[in-house]
Amino acid sequence: MKMLLVQNNNVCNLTSHCFQSVPNVQILRLDRNNIAMIGKHSFTNLAELLLLSLSNNPLRSLDGNCFHNITSTEIIVFLWKINLTDKETNTFDDLNLHGIFTTEYYLCCIVSKKTICTASTPWYFQCTDLLPSKGIFVSFVSFSCVVCAFIFVSVTLHAKNKQLARSFCISIIGININDTLVVLYLVTIWGTNVALMGEFAVQEKIWRSSFLCFLSSTLLNVFKMCAVLLLMLLSVSKLMVVAFPITSKFKRTSFLMKWISTAIVFSITYGVLSTVLIVVTNSRMPTGLCLAFVDPTGTLIFVKVLVWFVAISEVLAVFICIILNTILVYKFNTSQEKVKGNVSKQRSSIGLVLQLLLITLSKILCWFPSDIFFILAIFLDSYPLQLVFYMTGAVLPINSYLMSLVFIIFCIKSYVGASK
Repeated sequence: MKMLLVQNNNVCNLTSHCFQSVPNVQILRLDRNNIAMIGKHSFTNLAELLLLSLSNNPLRSLDGNCFHNITSTEIIVFLWKINLTDKETNTFDDLNLHGIFTTEYYLCCIVSKKTICTASTPWYFQCTDLLPSKGIFVSFVSFSCVVCAFIFVSVTLHAKNKQLARSFCISIIGININDTLVVLYLVTIWGTNVALMGEFAVQEKIWRSSFLCFLSSTLLNVFKMCAVLLLMLLSVSKLMVVAFPITSKFKRTSFLMKWISTAIVFSITYGVLSTVLIVVTNSRMPTGLCLAFVDPTGTLIFVKVLVWFVAISEVLAVFICIILNTILVYKFNTSQEKVKGNVSKQRSSIGLVLQLLLITLSKILCWFPSDIFFILAIFLDSYPLQLVFYMTGAVLPINSYLMSLVFIIFCIKSYVGASK
């Protein structure tokens, strides 16, 4: 038998050696069945096979050894309208493929470059690992390690500091703990890159639909919102303590903790809802980086809303903090003049101004470039994918390690000043 047509039947699975009774078949058509899984050695020993069609099946699994010992050359495989979720990179290694006709562009990554692959590949998809280059991988790993180290040092110093106000130290520790979320995100991404190295192209859809990807997106959303709220809370609390040094409730640890807890609860709620809305509308994250504010397809309206909301929130937070810090410096100088009677200030406002300036500058360096890029991405049909990776792996953590470095420097300065 040279041709076997098993179309429009109710075939559900193909077991091992199920075609051993027709070893000379050349054309095998299994279109429009209910085949969900193809087991090991299903097509083994079909030495003369030239054409295989599995189109229009709910095919989820394609075993890597199902084409073992097929010696014919120039084989054509049809895989139109299937839904492969479990793919192996060695699936077609035993076939001398001439062409694969499919709608699954991921399959084009696991056939040789000489093989014709008809799938239309989106501009944003690459047959690479999650992190497509060594430089990007190194940036993710190095920045996560640097930020983690700075956070540890900052938390340790502020937890033991007796010279600075306790309420101020708690605010700094709260910011540092929030920065650990971006570390967890970066570690998850480069860890996934290591775990799926060489296989990510065929596992990309599964990864974007996984709980770990959803969790990574949520962590990043919580981090960005909490960073905005804690920055404003830090500016407000410092201003209130300077303006009302005796009566201000922000000097009380319990009062400040309530506001920090409120910011955390709001941020978690925001982060979870953002991820849930994307999952509900799209069933998976838009990109392999699990970013909720990047949609290369340009079809998700909620992503556009989220980008604008985050950008406006961060810009407003920076300008509000600049205003509050300006008032803070004025109040600080005024209080110093009253205490010292305009004779000579033993305490200078230079350190305070420098600290506030560096904190604000770190926010601008991190938030503004990423906000501008993600807003522009909404209006562009395509853009360099490398920029997305460097924005995520290099620009995003800038705020975390710069702020931690500023906090460490001024905390050490307080120790030095107290020892004199």
